Amino acid sequence: MHTACNPSTSFSRAKISEPWLALIERGSCPFTQKIKVAVEKGASGVIIYNFPGTGNQVFPMSHQAFEDVVVVMIGNLKGMEILHLIQKGVHVTAMIEVGRKHIIWMNHYFVSFLIITTATLVYFIFYHIRRLWVARIQSRRWQRLATDLKIAFSQLQLRVLKEGDEEVSPNGDSCVVCFELYKPNDTIRILTCKHFFHKSCIDPWILSHGTCPMCKCDVLKALGIQVDVENGTESLQVLMSNELPGMLSPTEGGTSNEPPPPRRSDKVTYMEEEEGHLTSQNDSQPNSVAEDVHSSP
Repeated sequence: MHTACNPSTSFSRAKISEPWLALIERGSCPFTQKIKVAVEKGASGVIIYNFPGTGNQVFPMSHQAFEDVVVVMIGNLKGMEILHLIQKGVHVTAMIEVGRKHIIWMNHYFVSFLIITTATLVYFIFYHIRRLWVARIQSRRWQRLATDLKIAFSQLQLRVLKEGDEEVSPNGDSCVVCFELYKPNDTIRILTCKHFFHKSCIDPWILSHGTCPMCKCDVLKALGIQVDVENGTESLQVLMSNELPGMLSPTEGGTSNEPPPPRRSDKVTYMEEEEGHLTSQNDSQPNSVAEDVHSSP
């Protein structure tokens, strides 16, 4: 085995006239020194095999001084196999071809990383697109519900109490929501079941429970609103505070004790949009409808 570090190194070859390649073991001196010795001895190219114990691993080489000389590195196992053939007298012929440039794309670890990264990126893009799509549908639902609630609440009569009304007498009833006695100039809302309460008390109550506090009459259903109040309590409350203020004035509906008879055209029917896509979302309604985008499940 030759390391070709000494200028006096000799190489065995079959015929002097034929082009030949020098087989050199790596180590003991720089690659440039090995190549120089081989070229000075007449080698057309150089094959350097790696250290013993390295298997078929190879190592990048740098030899700018001999750019016109073909120099390749092979693994130790392959190098020892060729060396043993030469020592047995076998004429070994080698053909060196220019192969494909080794780039990072050829690394299977990088390919695996690229596939996983791409799949993750596609998943997150799909997730955010679906989230925005669901939020847009929910936004349209709550906007439509806001319009329906405005119309529906306009069917509930409002009344401003005055001095001399039975409700403000010492023996009058109190509001069962806040437990305060009715006073002159208080605004009360009369429900479909004819029970009345402070407007500021009963409006949030209806949005939270949907029923009369006294008789449990389903007020929203009686007004034609079909909505899961328990799952949408917070959103309905925000909807009331953001969409309905100022829409129902104290004089709305007059002072008559009887609510106006509902007309067929006034009944509001709330249809769930995209029911097939949103059934799985019922357990997690958006926290706020004041924003354009709601959290998805």
